[in-house]
Amino acid sequence: LGVGLGNHTTPSAALHISSSGKQEQVLFRADGWAAPGSLFVSSSGKVGIGTLTPDYELDVAGNIGMNQYLYHNGDEDTYLLFEPNLVNLVAGGKSAIKLETSTGKIQLNNTNEDLDVQVMADSGAVILHTDATTRKVGIGTDTPTHQLAVIGQISASLGITGSSFHGDGSTLTGLGNVTGVDSAVDRSIMLASGTSGKAITGSNVTMDPAGNIAAPGQTFSVNQLNAGGGGVSGSGPFVGGSLAIGPNLQGRITSTGIISGSTVTASYFVGDGTNLTGITASPAGSDSQVQFRSGSVLGASSNFTFVYTGTNTLKVTGDISGSNDFAINRDVMCNRDITAVRDIKATNDLSASNDIHGARDLNINRDGSFIGKVTAGSSFVIGSADLNETDLEKLDGITDGTAAANKAVVLDGSKNIATIGTLGCGAITSTGASAFASLSGSTTVQGGDATFASLHVSGTIGEAIRIAKGASETREIVFENDGTDVGSIFFNAAETMVIKNESSNDDIQFQTKPGGSATTVMTIDGTTACVGLGTIDPLTKLDVRWDPTGSLDNDTGGGDVVLFGSGSVTAGKMYYLSGSTWTGTDASTSLNGADALLGLAITTSDGTATWPGLLIRGFFDVHTNLENFSAGRVCYMSIAASKINSIAPSGSSEIVRVVGHCTDQSNVIWFNPSGDWIELG
Repeated sequence: LGVGLGNHTTPSAALHISSSGKQEQVLFRADGWAAPGSLFVSSSGKVGIGTLTPDYELDVAGNIGMNQYLYHNGDEDTYLLFEPNLVNLVAGGKSAIKLETSTGKIQLNNTNEDLDVQVMADSGAVILHTDATTRKVGIGTDTPTHQLAVIGQISASLGITGSSFHGDGSTLTGLGNVTGVDSAVDRSIMLASGTSGKAITGSNVTMDPAGNIAAPGQTFSVNQLNAGGGGVSGSGPFVGGSLAIGPNLQGRITSTGIISGSTVTASYFVGDGTNLTGITASPAGSDSQVQFRSGSVLGASSNFTFVYTGTNTLKVTGDISGSNDFAINRDVMCNRDITAVRDIKATNDLSASNDIHGARDLNINRDGSFIGKVTAGSSFVIGSADLNETDLEKLDGITDGTAAANKAVVLDGSKNIATIGTLGCGAITSTGASAFASLSGSTTVQGGDATFASLHVSGTIGEAIRIAKGASETREIVFENDGTDVGSIFFNAAETMVIKNESSNDDIQFQTKPGGSATTVMTIDGTTACVGLGTIDPLTKLDVRWDPTGSLDNDTGGGDVVLFGSGSVTAGKMYYLSGSTWTGTDASTSLNGADALLGLAITTSDGTATWPGLLIRGFFDVHTNLENFSAGRVCYMSIAASKINSIAPSGSSEIVRVVGHCTDQSNVIWFNPSGDWIELG
């Protein structure tokens, strides 16, 4: 049945229009009330909307509205995407340019591909080139060798800042405006031979490429000279406000004249010291230390005294030995042995990397830190309390009770144990921080930190670990990575248990390990706040990836299960809710479940035991009660009692109601009953 126009006596469609001669140019035309040519189809196959003379296959005289994608035919990964406040141009699956107003960004190469971006001149030359692989930018070049490579001149009205500049300096001008130069770095500014500069004045002052400054036969005057490893030499006198020598000179100050000035400073002086007079050793370096270098020996036939009222340290990298007392009122640090025939007295810290040997008392009024061992023939004095050798031996046999009260290890908030290798005792109570490689016994840490190389907790009582807190936001368990907090488990003030990922990743995963291989069961995406079951990249608030293949036994299933209602049910059969009773379905009449809530019994129950509930939506292996399984087909309520059939009922007065679809797994269906039904006439 149909209507034929244009020499059609047997139309092949409801409306069949064609042209049989060249003079018939219009195949179809629809005019609006005030707009002729609202829809126009010419015999040449061109379609016009709003025009009677289309020039193209589709010619629209007006605006076009679309939802999202404009695709290139036959090339599905080349398209123009529109979304609210977003435009993205993609070719071959690679984003060329993306504008997103919500982020305030226009991004080139948004998909992070190996695509270089170039700005070209009218001559075809490259103005700007960005290399996606090397992450380098070129101006005037398409092969940048540095983070920013410029072929041509650079001009800056407010200055150019850099840690160093390289070149022969032949075209440098305006050096009088150079500021912020780090004079402590060797050859921060290099002057060619015969060139004078702001910081150096004098006749015939030169600096060679090695950094040596020379003024032969001349008076050399500077306001301040900072010299590194290159050295300073001259045949005349050095006169200036100060002469600062770097750490690597070692004898390269040479002059046949006099060195004079307000001060001469150096990190150290090397020599036998026979001609040094009037030297006052006072801390002046950035670390505020007087240092004796490695290989040197500090010997004192009489008392050696170091007194300084500042916050400085006597630091010796060689041995210290003396036949009399060492009296130091500040910290002492030594990475070699300390040997003394008489007393070693330190008002503050005494630190040694190796052994300390003393024939007399070791008196320390501050902390003592020893990498090696401490040997004493008499007693150790700690504060005002004596701890003699006998007491030390008894520490090995501490027992409970009053007799052991004075032998317990008790730490307060300021006197902490830095590190203990292995410690076994009755009890340790610490209000400060402590670190243990291994610890046995009962331990209570109050108000401090206990650090373990490894912690193994075991016990025979009901609780292995108890964490107590006040009614505050204190975090009970905190995880850290390289000193930075990355996660925590705690109860907040409202007694809500909180599991928090505080790292840059933010995700939380729940994993199992069937067969020894870790499997992620659930993922909480910290960035999108989405939850995924069966996926580690959830795309919606709840993203469930279903795969019942091989996981269901005969006549079992899972999904949305309701527990209301009652009745006697058999696993794998379908029932409808009648009042509060689940009754077997039957498509032969509308009275047996046509418009009722349907469910599959997930187990057999006579109604007297614990009610198992019925599956109202989900996957089910209908092994016993599925007729005519066919992968991908629709499933219907069967005319057989409580069964499902992939062939629809066709008899008079029978009910047609869709209850789901067959999957590609034998007898497994997606059970999702429709609320619609029809009764056949």
